[in-house]
Amino acid sequence: MNQSEQKSLGEIQALLNTPHKSFAGLTFLPSEDRWKLRPKYVRVNLAGSARLVFGGESWDLFRLALARYAKSSKVGTVLAIIDVLNAIANRWGDDFDILNEADFLSLKQRFGSEREDMVGKVRGFLKFWFETDIGGISRDFIDAIYQVKLKGSTKGEAVKSYDPYIGPYTPIELQAIMDGVTNAYLEDRLSTRDYVMTILFVQRGSRLNQVKNICVGDFGLGRERAEVRMPRGKQRGSGFREEFSTFKISEDLYKLVRVLRKESLERIGNKLPASQKHLIERLTDDLLPLFIGDFSSFAQALPAILESQQTSEDHHMGEGGIATRLRAIASVISVHSERTGEVINLTSHRFRRTMGTDLAREGAGVGPIAIALDHTDYQNAGVYVSTTADIATRLDRKIGKLLAPLAQAFAGVLVRHESEAVRGDNPESRIRTTTGSGNVGTCGNFS
Repeated sequence: MNQSEQKSLGEIQALLNTPHKSFAGLTFLPSEDRWKLRPKYVRVNLAGSARLVFGGESWDLFRLALARYAKSSKVGTVLAIIDVLNAIANRWGDDFDILNEADFLSLKQRFGSEREDMVGKVRGFLKFWFETDIGGISRDFIDAIYQVKLKGSTKGEAVKSYDPYIGPYTPIELQAIMDGVTNAYLEDRLSTRDYVMTILFVQRGSRLNQVKNICVGDFGLGRERAEVRMPRGKQRGSGFREEFSTFKISEDLYKLVRVLRKESLERIGNKLPASQKHLIERLTDDLLPLFIGDFSSFAQALPAILESQQTSEDHHMGEGGIATRLRAIASVISVHSERTGEVINLTSHRFRRTMGTDLAREGAGVGPIAIALDHTDYQNAGVYVSTTADIATRLDRKIGKLLAPLAQAFAGVLVRHESEAVRGDNPESRIRTTTGSGNVGTCGNFS
């Protein structure tokens, strides 16, 4: 739809005051300045400076387009669009129009090559806007801004550099973390919940939004192995606990989950009034979050949960809560890095990068790594394979010259008789026994 075909002012206002649904299923009004698009997540704030880069009625059209975008995109993606527009407005808002062809094309130079991915995010949204029936953007504008090539976001810098603060853990660091949480758990300095959380991150390297959505019923013990049915967390069009991938876990982790289950049921039961104590017997593992956000709220909602046979995202600990627990766990175990000498920080990203790096080090290819990390494609998994090869090359360059003389000295050739040796005719080349009673070989390169 061209700009000339855009909706009337009355139609725009009516749509702005029509409830829209977010990707997570929450209802919000586009006319409001703060949108709650997902439970336990920061609200999208439209009261910032972003409106400065929109002229005339285009701000209201933008809000409508963004509201529709929020229906098919996760809240983090929506927030990224607002953040970029706020950044543009804060720097050039007075004389900048995001829907002006020349202004938009100037962003590549204004931001520089390192921030081109930000421009690409906005461009992708503008194309989405054009493809709706809202109007306000012309085909000529879209064609023009897509004539320029923009870099995507840089992949795997923390992995490539082996950053000691945000990159993968070394084998020594990972073992120290495992020893630290195990000792803390045995000494009652760490709860079962925190212990399970850490071991799960170590074994699976999952994303925060995957771990938070797990229920106890997702863990199983078969004849040959224990496994977890992990909710998928970064696939377009996939909502709360709609898609799953199954992975192997240790039997010890499965047993710990059963211990945590028992503790959680006891805590829920303690929150229930006497008249509802019997409800705990009807609570199945499929309805019991592995990490409950608030036990009082869960107990209060239990009758409704049992009636609907569904749990909601509100009942699970949020991503922020899990990240906070990881920081608290790091403080409790207080293990130090051999690289920095400082206390090792625990984050889901570092566990994930460690898993990919370790798999590549063991010889896994792009495909198996992508499957293990639950990637939809192989794009990101390739970083681990290329990085491992690069590290091997750098190590070879670093120590190759130092080891060459030793390798040369010990590169022997088996011969039947001294006369076949390189320096067989030289008596000084003979290598004698410790007693000096006989010869055991001939040195071909060194005397």
